[in-house]
Amino acid sequence: MQEKMKKEKEIVNVEMPIEQWVRWAYRDTAVAYKYNDKYIAVIYHADEIFDPREDEDQNLWKLVLFHRTYELGDYKWMKEQGIKTPDDFEEYYEKHRDEIIMIATIYAYDHGMIQISLDNSTYPFNDRWDAGIIGYAILLKEDIKKFYGDKELILYDLTDELKNKVWEELQHEIKVYNHYLAGEHYCYTIYDKNTLDYIDGCCGFYGHIHDMIKEMKEFVDKEYMELFDDMETF
Repeated sequence: MQEKMKKEKEIVNVEMPIEQWVRWAYRDTAVAYKYNDKYIAVIYHADEIFDPREDEDQNLWKLVLFHRTYELGDYKWMKEQGIKTPDDFEEYYEKHRDEIIMIATIYAYDHGMIQISLDNSTYPFNDRWDAGIIGYAILLKEDIKKFYGDKELILYDLTDELKNKVWEELQHEIKVYNHYLAGEHYCYTIYDKNTLDYIDGCCGFYGHIHDMIKEMKEFVDKEYMELFDDMETF
């Protein structure tokens, strides 16, 4: 994006209205912007959407999902384990039963866009035509050690405290993954208002745009926080 903006800067008149410049520079990807005397902040849809399941250090659970067309969930880990079908997973489960602390069924609604859920009691996950079981979430002992550290190993007996802790984490991971599947992945960039020079930027914000604006405000340096208040949306 920085290289793209350097090229755009050469042909965009710095004196043009900022909204026009944002529309030109970001084409159809910009969703919000704001400026003050010093800076311009632009929020936009990410050009390349990073799969949050690829960062193993950020995830506690393994999502073992099966789809006839797409590679979903922790498909790289599944390939490493030789899991291609539900039958393969059954074999894996029998061999590694002692290593699996918890398992949960994952449901999916697949109609134009895929969304997943732990609950199939409400629409659309109880739809008789476009919903059903897509796989499982499993919690491994080795992942708890990696995620929480050695001090948490004593919690393998699944105390109520740990059950609540890991279940909340699974719900969070599914929420983030659904945002990814829906293409709700945003970035921000901050520029010098007078020169249009790049100052700061970051991607990796998954969620509804207004929630992400609040999250970005907490993420940036104090000097830029006001740019994320009452932003103009496209």
